[in-house]
Amino acid sequence: MGEQTEQIGQIDKKLIIIRGLPGSGKSTLSNYLSLTIPNTEICSADHFFENENGYVFDSNLLNQAHDNCWNKYIELIKNNCETIIIDNTNSTIKEYNKYINLGANNGYDPIISRIIETLTIDAIQETAPNSCNVGRDCKVNTKPMQTCIVTGKQ
Repeated sequence: MGEQTEQIGQIDKKLIIIRGLPGSGKSTLSNYLSLTIPNTEICSADHFFENENGYVFDSNLLNQAHDNCWNKYIELIKNNCETIIIDNTNSTIKEYNKYINLGANNGYDPIISRIIETLTIDAIQETAPNSCNVGRDCKVNTKPMQTCIVTGKQ
């Protein structure tokens, strides 16, 4: 009985790392999760570029945007936030490993979610030989066919 009482009193802290290409739905998933999981906060470099005019991206400020995201993450850990979502491209482990390490050192259980978008070729138009290095000029339009979310522990 004592073990159950201790477990009920503990906060099950989660760190959710969302990985995926730009435009794949990371922010949509992050926002959905933040609305459905109580006491959840999102850290995203994209938030740095949001202002009263909407989203205004400047590649020269990308390092500053990621520093801002990291600093927010540290503050959320200090404030013992129950669930933290990292909503960045996170294309390599090097990009998100520091989040996992700091989180693990503070009792956060990491969950990695990777969004994979499957594309279909909608149209290929041949117009001239050798102009796209495959013997023809190609115009390829792609449409998302399926979005797959792969989730697991590191």
